Amino acid sequence: MVVDNFMEQQEYRDFYSLQSQRAVQYWKETDRKDFEADLWYNRNRNEIGINMIAEICRGKKVLSVGGGEWVETEFLEKLPVKELVRTDLIDAEGIKVADAAALPFEDNSFDVVICREVIEHVIETDPVLDEAHRVLKDGGYYFISTPNGYNTFPDGKLHRRAYTPESFIKELKLHGFEVVDKRGDVPNILHSLLSLSNLGFKNVLEEFKNIEAMMRISPISYYVGTFMYVLAKKVSV
Repeated sequence: MVVDNFMEQQEYRDFYSLQSQRAVQYWKETDRKDFEADLWYNRNRNEIGINMIAEICRGKKVLSVGGGEWVETEFLEKLPVKELVRTDLIDAEGIKVADAAALPFEDNSFDVVICREVIEHVIETDPVLDEAHRVLKDGGYYFISTPNGYNTFPDGKLHRRAYTPESFIKELKLHGFEVVDKRGDVPNILHSLLSLSNLGFKNVLEEFKNIEAMMRISPISYYVGTFMYVLAKKVSV
């Protein structure tokens, strides 16, 4: 991230750390009613990403930027990489503390860079995208995801911005990336239906599993899903 001064940087790191602690506690509450839905929802997100990039990562040197929690760990463990480097703002086992806007790596260092649900949080996006482009080898792949702005609105603090499906592609192209593949997941109404439906919790979740299975083969999922997943290739700026 690029920040105006040290205080702003420290305030953001403290805020980010607090949110990470809350997330850890949230996933310990396994007796909450929506736990099964949250578990399926996050593992479904992982499955989409694995289907998109697993073969691309096979035997490659891969960098993961951000996402030090269990969802990212579970995702990365299923990729058949040769070498994996993980970075995040928060220190943790197996994580190199690094700023997404100032990566401590040489140019052309990685075959694949993964950046899931980071871009919506950072103070400035240009340096983050430029750094991913810099550390990628020529023709390397960038896998990036973010909430769909039509479904998730920024709160100005945790989520500083939102992209529409069209603006997200445009932003990547401006920073030297050519889109290879793009996908989405289920619309952002699952949790609303869980609380409002009289069908019962299990029935609603099973219905969403069926919806996701049908949408998976449709290119329209990128435009209506809760999250947007894009695989892009490094080209010249």
